[in-house]
Amino acid sequence: MRMQKNWGDGTVYQESGNKWTAKISLGTTPDGKALFKRFSARTKGEVEKKLKAFKRSMKLDQRSIGI
Repeated sequence: MRMQKNWGDGTVYQESGNKWTAKISLGTTPDGKALFKRFSARTKGEVEKKLKAFKRSMKLDQRSIGI
């Protein structure tokens, strides 16, 4: 049985042409459209590093503004 990821973990998938993409939800706009941040790289490991660094920077930004 596959484990379900937590909300905000993001997703990593392979596109055609050996390109890996990571996508994470940032919430919604005031009119209800979904906001996503995307990263791409040649390898799965590289794109996972980019996603992890982005999530780390977002946590630091939230602490600095008191969320």
